[in-house]
Amino acid sequence: MLKSLHIRNYVLIESLHVNFNKGFVAITGETGSGKSILLDAFALLLGDRSDVKSIRVGQDKCTVEAVFAISKDRFDSFFQENDLDFSEETVVRREVNSKGKSRAFINDTPVALAVLKDFTEQLVDLHSQHENALLFRKAFRYEMVDAFSKSKEVWSEYKTNFLNWRQTQEELELLRVQLNQEKATEDYRLFQLNELSQEDFSGYDVAEMEGELNLQQNSGELLESLHHVSNILSEGDSNVLQQLKMAKQQLMKWESGHSKLEQFSAQLESVIAELREVDIDLQKFSDSVTLDPERASFIEERLSYVFKMFRKHNVNSIDALNELKLKLEQDAQLTETLETSIQNKELEVVQLEQQCRALATKLSHLRMKGVKEAEKAISSSLNKLNLTHAQFQIEVTGTSELHVYGAENLRFAFSANKGQPFEDIKSVASGGEISRVMLAIKAATAHLNEMPVLILDEIDQGVGGETGNRIAALLREMSASAQLLVITHLPQIASKAHQHFRVTKRVEGDSTISDLQELNLSEREQELAHMLGGDQAGAAALQTAKELMQKD
Repeated sequence: MLKSLHIRNYVLIESLHVNFNKGFVAITGETGSGKSILLDAFALLLGDRSDVKSIRVGQDKCTVEAVFAISKDRFDSFFQENDLDFSEETVVRREVNSKGKSRAFINDTPVALAVLKDFTEQLVDLHSQHENALLFRKAFRYEMVDAFSKSKEVWSEYKTNFLNWRQTQEELELLRVQLNQEKATEDYRLFQLNELSQEDFSGYDVAEMEGELNLQQNSGELLESLHHVSNILSEGDSNVLQQLKMAKQQLMKWESGHSKLEQFSAQLESVIAELREVDIDLQKFSDSVTLDPERASFIEERLSYVFKMFRKHNVNSIDALNELKLKLEQDAQLTETLETSIQNKELEVVQLEQQCRALATKLSHLRMKGVKEAEKAISSSLNKLNLTHAQFQIEVTGTSELHVYGAENLRFAFSANKGQPFEDIKSVASGGEISRVMLAIKAATAHLNEMPVLILDEIDQGVGGETGNRIAALLREMSASAQLLVITHLPQIASKAHQHFRVTKRVEGDSTISDLQELNLSEREQELAHMLGGDQAGAAALQTAKELMQKD
C-alpha cells in the first residue's frame, strides 16, 4: 500500500507531505484546484516522461517521493535481480532538475528509469479517464482474460517460445537468401577456381622467370659477349692477364731495392688472382648457357598466363593470387555449409512450432474456462453500477495461424439493453457506459491482479444520482482487495471513503500554491455539503452530508 507521499516544488505544489491509510481514499476539490497536478506528479513518480516545466517557478529542482509497504515474498526476487536493498517500507523517488534531467531512486539507490517503471507497474495502477481506451486494445483483452484464467505464466512461456520461433524463422529466411545468392554466383566462382587451379602458383618467382626468359631470348648475343670478355681476359695475344704478369715481372726486379715496390708487386699478384677467378667463373657460366627454344616458350607461356590472371583479378603479385584462390576454395565450401545450416534451422523451426502449438492449446483450454468466469464477474459488477440489463460478453474465435497472444482472437461485446444483440463494445457503448465497463473490469479483477494501489481519476465522469451511489458502493467493496485513491466530484462517492483529502489553491503574494489537506469528520461534512450545494450550501446540504456519512 501507499503509506505516504511527499512532493516538493512541482508546478503549483510548494511542499506537500501526506500519510495515507488502507482502504478507500477520496480526493476532492474545485475544478482547477490542482487535482490534475497531483495526478501528474503521481505519473512522474511511476516513470512518466519528465519535463522541466514541472519545476515550480523560481526553483532549480522538483521532487516526488512515496513510501510503499510491500511484502518480501512478492518483491524479494526483484530486489535481488536489481542488486537493491529490500525494505518492507520502500522509498521511491524521482527528481527533475532545471536542465530537464531526471533521476530515479529506490531506497536511495539510483536506478535506471526502466527499473523504476518495472517496480512501480507492480505496485500502482493509475487509471485516468483517457485510459478507457485500453478497453479497445488487444493486449488489454488478453491480460484481463489471463487474469481470470490464471494463465499468465503459461502465456509468458508461450510468448517466449513464440518470439524465439519467429526469430528462428527469420534466421532461416536469411540463410535461404544467402544460399540463393551464393548459388547465383556459384558457376562463375567455380570457373574462376578451376582457372586458378590450372597452375600451382606457390612455386612461381616472376622476377626469376623473367630473368631466365631474357637469357633464353638473348643467349646468342650473350655467348658472343662472354667469348669477347674471355679473349680480353685470358685468350687473346695481348690479354689482360698476360699483360699483368709481365708488369709484375718488371716490378719483381726491383722489389729488394724499395719496400714500396714490393707492395706494388703484391697488389698486382692479388689482382691477377682475382681476374683469374673471374675468368674461370665466366667460362663455367658460358658453358652453362644453352639455347633452348622449348624452355623459352614454356617460360613465356607461364608468364603470359600469370600476367593475364593479374589483370583479370586486379592483383599484382603471386601472393595475392594465392589468397584469392584460397578464398574461392573457402567460398566453394560455404554453399555446403549453408545447406547444412538450413537443414538444422528447419528442424529447429519445426520443434519450436510444435512447442508453441502445445502451449497455445494449453493456453486456449485455460482461457475458455476463464472467459466464463470473467463474463459472470464483469456482468455482476455492471449490475452493481446500475447497468441492470447490460450484458458483457467475450467472444473467442480460434485461429489457424499462431500469433503472439496464442491461437485465438478475443472480442469484447456489449449489449446495453435487454433484447439488443451483442455488438463490439467500441461500436455500441456510450462514453459513460465505457467508463462503467472499465470500472466493472477493475472491480472484477482487483483481487486477481495483486495490484496494491489503484488510482482512479474521475471514474464518475458523467454520472450521478443512483449510479453515483452504486459506484461508491462498488469502490468501497473493491477497497477490501486493494488501496484505492479516487479523485471524484460526487459527494456520494467521497462519503464512502475511509479517508478524505481536499485539494485547495491559494495565492500568497505573487505565487499560487496548491495544497492537499486531510479532512476530519466535521471538515468532511462541510466538504460534502459544499459538493452538494456549492458556495450557497445551507443547513439542508449539511444535513444531507451528515446522512451520507452515516450510511455504511
